[in-house]
Amino acid sequence: MKIYKVERPNGEWGYDEYDSFVCVASSEEDARKMHPGGIDGTWATWPCSPDRLEVTEIGTASPDTAARVFLVSFNPG
Repeated sequence: MKIYKVERPNGEWGYDEYDSFVCVASSEEDARKMHPGGIDGTWATWPCSPDRLEVTEIGTASPDTAARVFLVSFNPG
């Protein structure tokens, strides 16, 4: 499992939207498919195509760590 920072392109977010998150995922592709609000997150707060996201591997998690989002950046309005 890897730790990834996932970001929307610079300047492509507004109020009441997420701009980035940090997650544990098995691959960059899986990280791109995650939502910063978790399973119940609304896509209105993350309206970005997965192929436009900037994904950076920032570390390694232990193999038994479950895939999940654990840190988000949200811009309240």
